[in-house]
Amino acid sequence: MTRKKAKRKLNTRRIKAKSSYYVHELANTLGVCPNTIHNIIKAGLPVIDGSYPYLIMGEEAIAFIKKRQEKSKAIPEPDEIYCMGSNCRKQTKIKNGEVMLEITAPKIGKLKGICEACGSKTSRLISLAKLPEFQKVLKIQQLPNQPLIQSFNNSTICETKQELKNA
Repeated sequence: MTRKKAKRKLNTRRIKAKSSYYVHELANTLGVCPNTIHNIIKAGLPVIDGSYPYLIMGEEAIAFIKKRQEKSKAIPEPDEIYCMGSNCRKQTKIKNGEVMLEITAPKIGKLKGICEACGSKTSRLISLAKLPEFQKVLKIQQLPNQPLIQSFNNSTICETKQELKNA
């Protein structure tokens, strides 16, 4: 069974807004095949009228590609997680709404749970400032050997981590 190649996000920061590009130049700039640019043109990327080979304005290319990529962005709800399991690869609910919290940085935590659809292990990074929002819909347990979160004030979290390092 051959694996389907994942769509790749195009880096629009490489495109100069005030420049114009031929298809092969834009393809080289973005690091893709010229056929990819032709497919984007067929999808609606505006080209300068009456020009062949096609001439594309950088500003229009940036706006079109960003708009197209924004549509495909998936933002999960607090009780959902994007499953990377081989059979799943979609947003699903967390099994029984139970997750483990691992604090990875002073402001960042990782929620670890199990996908309800396929049963594979999944994780999701969250901001600790948004933790109360997640606590409303999930049963969160903290991993052992992690500092307890007494307050959502970042200084308290940092102080607690420092105490653990010094102990």
